[in-house]
Amino acid sequence: MRGEPWQGETFEALAAHYADSIGALQPHGDYALLGWSFGGRLAIAIADHFERRGMRVSFVGIVDTATHREEGAGSATTVKEDEGEDSRPAAALTLLDNAGPSLLGDALAADALHADLMSRHVLPRIACDLHVWRALRIADPRRRMAWADRTRGRLHEFDVDASHSSIVHHPILAAQLEQWFAPSAPQSEATARTQPDPVADLHR
Repeated sequence: MRGEPWQGETFEALAAHYADSIGALQPHGDYALLGWSFGGRLAIAIADHFERRGMRVSFVGIVDTATHREEGAGSATTVKEDEGEDSRPAAALTLLDNAGPSLLGDALAADALHADLMSRHVLPRIACDLHVWRALRIADPRRRMAWADRTRGRLHEFDVDASHSSIVHHPILAAQLEQWFAPSAPQSEATARTQPDPVADLHR
């Protein structure tokens, strides 16, 4: 997504912007979407955008994206920023106020925008299955990944011994994605009955 910075008021509008860009390259489904952290929330929002328009989405992968954070007994708040996961939007805004024109300033501006959009966004419920990878090395005990209610299909969950930032480089994630997207080799009916499903690990 290069070019002029996006300007908008809602998370849904951001998802529609991405969906339009994807549609310009691939006008018809089916679509496979994968997102890490903030991108996981964006992936499911894009999937919802496509499904509402009758387009097929065959895969939605969410890599260590929290749905919300428990703030105390009987209360919960939407995660306001990517769970990197020591998110401090107020501190980021303070740094932004003091930052001059720079890449850092641009990054902080994007973080502040994301925090604002996420604070007003309600996660959709989609028809497509969800594949969710969770990093186990997370220090925040309040962080929640409650994705079961976000799909009318099946939820496939995988725990990975990684941190929020290192999970994207983990060989388990890479291997499972490779299994999912690898083209199926032609095989005889007898072989098909005896060979294991190459993506069985992803369908549990």
